[in-house]
Amino acid sequence: MANVKILFDADASNVENYLKNKREIEGPTTENSCKLDGLTQGFAGIQAIHNSKGNKAIHIIQSWSPTESKQLTKEQVHEMGIKLAEKFAPGHQYVIQTHTKEAHSHNHILLNPVSIETGKRIQNKKNHLGTLRNLNDDIAREHGLSVLPQQINQEKKAGFSDKVKRIDHYRGQSYIVDLSNKATFSRHYATNYDEYLAILNSFDIQARIEPKNITYYYPGHKHGKRGDKLAQTLDKPELERKFQLNLEKYNQSPELKRNLSELNQEFQTLTKQGINNTESRKSSSLLVSTRAEGITKPRSYELAKSIIPIEEIQKAKAQSILKYCEKEGIKISTDKEGKNFLAGRDFVEVSDYTWINHKNRTQGNIIDFVANHEEIGFLHAIAKINHNPKLLLLEKYIGESKKTYQSFYIPKEDSAPRNKALQNLSELVGHPTSHPVYSELFKQQRVHVSNSGAIKFLLSKERNGYVEYTKKPSGQYQRSKSGYASSLFVEPAKKSTEIKLFLEPKQLLKQVPQAITKKSQLSVAALFEPNVEIIHQMVARQPHLKKLSVISNTSDRSCPEILIFMQELKNSLDPFAIETELLWEPIQTKELSTSKNMDQGRSLDL
Repeated sequence: MANVKILFDADASNVENYLKNKREIEGPTTENSCKLDGLTQGFAGIQAIHNSKGNKAIHIIQSWSPTESKQLTKEQVHEMGIKLAEKFAPGHQYVIQTHTKEAHSHNHILLNPVSIETGKRIQNKKNHLGTLRNLNDDIAREHGLSVLPQQINQEKKAGFSDKVKRIDHYRGQSYIVDLSNKATFSRHYATNYDEYLAILNSFDIQARIEPKNITYYYPGHKHGKRGDKLAQTLDKPELERKFQLNLEKYNQSPELKRNLSELNQEFQTLTKQGINNTESRKSSSLLVSTRAEGITKPRSYELAKSIIPIEEIQKAKAQSILKYCEKEGIKISTDKEGKNFLAGRDFVEVSDYTWINHKNRTQGNIIDFVANHEEIGFLHAIAKINHNPKLLLLEKYIGESKKTYQSFYIPKEDSAPRNKALQNLSELVGHPTSHPVYSELFKQQRVHVSNSGAIKFLLSKERNGYVEYTKKPSGQYQRSKSGYASSLFVEPAKKSTEIKLFLEPKQLLKQVPQAITKKSQLSVAALFEPNVEIIHQMVARQPHLKKLSVISNTSDRSCPEILIFMQELKNSLDPFAIETELLWEPIQTKELSTSKNMDQGRSLDL
């Protein structure tokens, strides 16, 4: 697996001396416009010419896992180092030295932060790491190599500005987060700016594409937000890189192109009829606007050639929210002025084609309304509105764009009485109805039991992550479905060296009910469902972790998905010296009394 680090050094001589001392006899070295001997003075000379002050050198370490290191020659390793340096810092002095004697083959790339050609300086900024990782991932894939799991799908919160991340972290309500969420969905499937703008417009979001910048305009807000102020992934360089990757994916999926072509046929015919001769002559023009010209419109002749089923998204947008509420039994209240509001959410105004949350200044249409109500992603919502499951082929071939923010929550009326809910929970989890774990779950609003007996465990009352269990005719419960969960059901204690990880909430609540308390400091964790990416996020927060024991149901012994999941997890954690093992329920247990209110029932031997 490919990895990359970047260090900004105030003194280049330290790294120069290190490379001189560590130079391998047969190890490749490349010197571009400078020499390793005297490198410090060479870098300083260029910086003095351009009167540029700051860090004296940039030290990049590019490395591979022991498994892939064995598959690579030193020449291949060195070649990838040259590609990374040239792509990241063209026109800069650099020295690249390759080391292959250790288990992890790696390159040391020492760069002059100041360009010989332009005199511009690469400043010490966090976004350079994201750029480097993306470039390094591309190079690795070109050579048929894997990339670190935590570097995949960087179009998530990691790229948001500090302000946006704080808003999301504290569950503050902001149209900025909603804008970012919808723009992230739009870029996930678009192959050019015309498609990107068209999908954004389906959420009533507009944009202006300038030569160097892109500015977004959220409905109901006069002032725009620059892409670089929202997220690195929503600014022009990363958007264009994503468009190219998407196009490659589409071209590699003939079945997807064939099915999408059928969906697009009617739309393309209608669009082509509306193209006039003047517009056709401009087909080679750039989609660029100036501030004076205002927003940028997608070009119809480009949309006529689009792979993406834009017409399906626009068709979904045109459906009535009020009719959907009537069909789904969602209660609506009307005030004296005739305005409609969600019952129990008097700050959410609803009309036929728009909803507005007056509390947090967000708004949208039926697409995100259905997504909120059904607790599903935007693509699934569009497919549901149009009764067109073919749209989900996009997710199969291109990948899922996960919804990470929800502007409001629609009240659920289908709640079982307390006694019935406790009885259902007791049947599922195995503890008596008097067990305090149930009260704790209700107190934290981490569980919902419906009149039908369905039990849903939630990430929290403000999130859309969940797993649901339904009762079969035999009386036994089975997992029926899951909603996207961006984190763990239960977090382990900080600084854990060994963690026991349950693959679903039911297992944890059966064996370690204490873990649900907020005061719990146990080295146990639980997922909503097997998810390697969320485990990686947990591991990143546990610098002392040495061992991860995954606990699964005995009934899953013959389940190939569990074994594949474990193999993927093991392969990804081996390079970090973290031992993994798979345990099966029931396992040896004993009483554990870390919480005086949770000392009933069985607990794991921790």
